Amino acid sequence: NNQIAAKAVCFKEALSKDFQDYTAQILKNASALSNSFINEGLRVVSGGTTNHIVLVDTNSVDEELTGKDAGILLNEMGITLNRNAIPFDERSPFITSGIRMGTPAATTCGMKEGELIKVGYLISEILKNRSDSNKLDELKIFCEFPDNPAIMAPTIITDEIALVTDISGVCREGVTLHTT
Repeated sequence: NNQIAAKAVCFKEALSKDFQDYTAQILKNASALSNSFINEGLRVVSGGTTNHIVLVDTNSVDEELTGKDAGILLNEMGITLNRNAIPFDERSPFITSGIRMGTPAATTCGMKEGELIKVGYLISEILKNRSDSNKLDELKIFCEFPDNPAIMAPTIITDEIALVTDISGVCREGVTLHTT
């Protein structure tokens, strides 16, 4: 039976050291992403994370920002994530007051904590500056992933933080932070 064989392969893989290292990295990455949002002044709904998901309250950017608007903006910038309701959300499930990110996809691309800290900073900057088209154009450079990794070393300094786009050589199609 194919289902039994598939389960056997899955269980064998789950016992491997590589898979255990991969799952540990997923959790480290989620923690780094969560801490990055907190350091940038965004509210992580649970105060942090102990699993692979980070849920950010868009009201912590400002009261007008919805999860839907944040998701659309970030998608336009090349960052894919999900809108999500937060506890006691007054907005409808189709609009929401939160965005949800999972780290398995980024971890599969080879990203580590340093890259997820940068991704958190980048998302925070995009949301905080969503009304400033010049700033968004500047930030969009870091969301575009050229085919030639040698091109992707631009650096900007904003708020005394150097953001180097060394993540582009790993994932060329953009950053995907979503869960199923």
